[in-house]
Amino acid sequence: MKIKESQLRKLHEAGLLEGFFARLKRDIQKLSDKKIQSIIDKGNEEVADFIKDFKKNPNKYMKYDRELGF
Repeated sequence: MKIKESQLRKLHEAGLLEGFFARLKRDIQKLSDKKIQSIIDKGNEEVADFIKDFKKNPNKYMKYDRELGF
């Protein structure tokens, strides 16, 4: 799933962007290794790689609001 810049702008305009990133971070941190393996087994290795990387360094992905000027 890709998030478009226009979608992020709509979230920002509605005052929901900060909450979106906070919830995304919280939900990904809750995923167990078993659940990530289940995602891989279903053929979503790209998603699983994103989740693993996000769990290691969530701030890497939070840069989008700074880059887009939010």
